Amino acid sequence: MYPSEELSRLSRRKALLRRRITRHRTECAARAGEVARPFAWIGEKVSSLSAAAAWFRRTVLPLFSPQAGPGKGWGAAVGHWLPAGLRLVLAFVRRSP
Repeated sequence: MYPSEELSRLSRRKALLRRRITRHRTECAARAGEVARPFAWIGEKVSSLSAAAAWFRRTVLPLFSPQAGPGKGWGAAVGHWLPAGLRLVLAFVRRSP
């Protein structure tokens, strides 16, 4: 069929192609990691903002409801939720680059 020298040449060529494919796969995986890094950062910030929004709905919005005000638990609401809100804000600030 094929002379042995041609088979040897094809075998060397095949080995070279396999090494090249392996190198390209490694480079592609590294680049994919670089591309994914900003999306992971954005995901972290969105989850932090989501937690902040939930806190805002639970703490700040009730202060502006018609039932809130001096003598109606306004001070109690602030005193109750302020420590948790400060912890949330500090956690968000510490994670920011």
